Amino acid sequence: MPLFGLLTRIPAMGRLLLWLTTWFAQRKWGQWLLFFFASAAWAFVQRFVTFLGVMLVSNEIGIDSLLPYVSGPLLGMPAPFPQLLALTKIDKAVTVLLSAVVVVMLSKIRIARRPGSPGWSTSPGAS
Repeated sequence: MPLFGLLTRIPAMGRLLLWLTTWFAQRKWGQWLLFFFASAAWAFVQRFVTFLGVMLVSNEIGIDSLLPYVSGPLLGMPAPFPQLLALTKIDKAVTVLLSAVVVVMLSKIRIARRPGSPGWSTSPGAS
């Protein structure tokens, strides 16, 4: 019942948010506050999109390329050991550790352009 009560109040919350936004936009400090919150929200969105990109690359490419280096020596063991590793879920732990390694490696990648490279400019829209 509380969820339904909350859903019935959505139009009222929208009107309150619209009123607060216009009230803040009419004042100088309110404009500064709205700008501050918008820039903070943009930074959050930028970091979230970067996080999603790193996760996609690490799960689709990084783990598949690093897993044979770890699983190769483990598969060459005598017969009872791979069964014991599967029973203790060591393979899952290795996958989690490799994911962490790939995320750290990808987070350290920085793209920099030399000032002399073609198409380099400090002004947006310039070619």
